[in-house]
Amino acid sequence: MLLAQKLEEHRPRIVAFNGKMTYEKFTGRPCKLGLQKEELYGAMVFVLPSTSGQNGGAELAVKMRYMKKLAALVKQQRD
Repeated sequence: MLLAQKLEEHRPRIVAFNGKMTYEKFTGRPCKLGLQKEELYGAMVFVLPSTSGQNGGAELAVKMRYMKKLAALVKQQRD
């Protein structure tokens, strides 16, 4: 799988998935939004609400809350 190869090659500290379905298809496991307990290829995993226009179920405020949580996590890793 191309994504797995890139994760192994570049070894990021954090991987963010745009939508639960994307993460669940990649891992074969169900998830909740936010920081996951399991790492992927040594990277922390954060699942965001989908930004797709078809994702009418997630309000903008919810999407922004998770984006801010991810931004705080990235900032924490830089410091």
